[in-house]
Amino acid sequence: MSEPKKEEKHGGKDRHSGVTRDPKKGGAGGKGTWGRPGDELNSDSADFADEEYKEFSDVVYKVVDVDDPNITTLREFLRTGDIADFKQSIEEVKEHIQKDRLIKKAIQISMEHNAYERELTSKMISELFLDVFDRSDIWQGFQTVLDSVEDNVLDIPQAVDMVGKFIARSIADDVLPPSFLDTAICPSKQATDAVMLARGLIEAPHFGPRLAHVWGAGDLRSVKRLLAEVALIVGEYFINEDAVEAGDCIRRLNSLSFHSIFVEEALKISMEKTEAERKKVLDLALALEKQGVLSEDHIVRGFHCAKKNLPDISLDIPTAPQLLQQLFEDAKARGIVSASASLE
Repeated sequence: MSEPKKEEKHGGKDRHSGVTRDPKKGGAGGKGTWGRPGDELNSDSADFADEEYKEFSDVVYKVVDVDDPNITTLREFLRTGDIADFKQSIEEVKEHIQKDRLIKKAIQISMEHNAYERELTSKMISELFLDVFDRSDIWQGFQTVLDSVEDNVLDIPQAVDMVGKFIARSIADDVLPPSFLDTAICPSKQATDAVMLARGLIEAPHFGPRLAHVWGAGDLRSVKRLLAEVALIVGEYFINEDAVEAGDCIRRLNSLSFHSIFVEEALKISMEKTEAERKKVLDLALALEKQGVLSEDHIVRGFHCAKKNLPDISLDIPTAPQLLQQLFEDAKARGIVSASASLE
């Protein structure tokens, strides 16, 4: 019997795996890949198990990653930014959650994305401190991040810088004690560098205000700017009906997680307008979908976010529930969303 192929070390992904034996089909053994950290956000499947096939002379051994079951909840949070919903979802399945691994996974996935997602993650850790996470959960979560930062650098060249900023921000938010900098275990030079960077940020003058904006112009403090951009993009489209220009503007926002919020805001704007302008918003959604700027998932999620906020919207637009339902039915009729989609 030939020796099994040696598994390659790749990325920072944990491998808590079970092994099953599958018959070899037609004498051919397949081989999959682990994928990159953060791929969970882009999968449409609720099962995020990656598979690798290890070939032997007569069978194929299939290694299945049995990662934390709450990854779907984490993906949902990073798309919507709704910390209250995330907390509720975590509490519903708390018996299945390894909280330190949840913190680690949130940090790793956000490092694959933009400042918006990293600020969401920092804010989530801070706001759920004591309610969901205790200090030991956060400490161990950051320790496991340090354990894997050497591997993360393979796929995320700026991982050391980002891990250092996450540590410093959590210390500034008073959810990770400063003593972490002295007692954390650093199994690699990259981990040591991350801790040293965090120390430098903490010891810098006026570190509090600086770390409040550690993720830069793309953080949550720019959400008001993003919402203003949405209003400008939609307003310009009402005038010139240039969907290509609108798509370019959305791409320049450089915030994939904001796309469903773009849809929600566009719907809210249209509900304050005429029937013709509501039709234009659906025209825009269809054009952006064809350009690949928006996905059907973004559009459906935008409708769901708008429905969730109907009590507030209805204060200014009493007919908002009926208008939103009509917009959704029109979107289905035009093939913007599938006929099976539902607002329920």
